[in-house]
Amino acid sequence: MNPIGLAVTAIAGGAALIITYWEPIKGFFSGVWDSVKGYFSQFWDWAKNVFLVIHR
Repeated sequence: MNPIGLAVTAIAGGAALIITYWEPIKGFFSGVWDSVKGYFSQFWDWAKNVFLVIHR
């Protein structure tokens, strides 16, 4: 098989695995986001305030 065929096969295989295991993948990333969204929110508020102070 040539390199293009291997790449297409790898992408299709990866897509099939994601579709098959979507619920555990979704649960994992949902848990990750729940644990870091507070930090992102704090950083966004800080960055917004810095921008507003600089551009007054």
